[in-house]
Amino acid sequence: MLVALRVLQGAGGAMMVPVGRMAVLNEAPKAQIMRLIAYIVWPGLIAPVVAPLLGGVITTYVGWRFLFLINIPLGVIALVATHRLVRGGPAGHVPPLDRLGVVLTCSGLGALTYAAHLVSDHTPNWPAAIAVGVTAVVLLGLSVWHLLRGPHPLLNLRTLRIHTFGAAISGSSMFWLVVGAIPFLLPLLFQTAFGWSPIKSGSIVLFLFAGNIAIKPATTWMYNRFGFRTMLLAATACLTATTIALGLLTHATPVVLMAPLVLLSGVARSVGLTGYTTLGLSDIPPEQMRDANVLQSMVQQLFSGLGVAAATLALRAGGALDGLLPGSPGPAAAFRVAFVLLALVALAATADALRLEHTAGHALMRRRIA
Repeated sequence: MLVALRVLQGAGGAMMVPVGRMAVLNEAPKAQIMRLIAYIVWPGLIAPVVAPLLGGVITTYVGWRFLFLINIPLGVIALVATHRLVRGGPAGHVPPLDRLGVVLTCSGLGALTYAAHLVSDHTPNWPAAIAVGVTAVVLLGLSVWHLLRGPHPLLNLRTLRIHTFGAAISGSSMFWLVVGAIPFLLPLLFQTAFGWSPIKSGSIVLFLFAGNIAIKPATTWMYNRFGFRTMLLAATACLTATTIALGLLTHATPVVLMAPLVLLSGVARSVGLTGYTTLGLSDIPPEQMRDANVLQSMVQQLFSGLGVAAATLALRAGGALDGLLPGSPGPAAAFRVAFVLLALVALAATADALRLEHTAGHALMRRRIA
């Protein structure tokens, strides 16, 4: 029942995110997209960071059922706001639904997600995980073949031929994986390895949110001043360094050192995701904006969700390797390995950013007067 209801919840979110983003960007001039994206990415950054503290307070003082019941008033507020603020009817000619694309894509992504779950389980069922993983690869391969050939594909993969969009999708997928994993791993580190309470661990994780907020007013200026390539290199390199540093934390590390480190990780998250989301739309022609927006939203949700599975898998690998590493084996050693593995993914995003041209995203930049 839990899985079925979460699937239904995910379907609602999957429809809401690209539609809401498109409603904002549809009429926006290119020069305004960066500023608008800086606000649009906030929910995806804030929710996973605030959740540990809010969840700790709710479970400690109210009860775990209210973790779900709290969504009822939030949903009502969102419904009322949508009814009052969103205007407009259906958009012109609507192509027919790509039914085969729905079946292949949804089945492939569902199988991929389930394979990640099987692999990250405490006692993985490897034959089942391999079988489901191979099925996912086959289904996704057939899906790509179909989507590239169909006249009205469910997802228009031809948009990936636009260099900046393809580069933004590849880099952001790795970036989102790390961004989705860190808010999951940090509370586990603080509670299971350090013995902290949920409220104390959530309070430190909240500094990720503080970093997001603190840098947001300056994000647009920085991209206009230094360019997309330079800023994405800085953001991915900073995420790599802070992820490694988080893995080196110990129970004896002072909180006054932990907090700025987590804050800096939040800054890197905010700068990087604003840049990737904006860069992806920089060279998209108006007639392909809707297709690109849907594909970008799907990649964001898929890899942020897979970040939890990747974090669990990295932690399992850390547990298997901690006896081979110098120092005392134990939970903290497993977390060190997990954070280093995630840092390697962030480093791959840095290498991907190096491939960007120096002029990438110039269509969206307000060039400063020399």
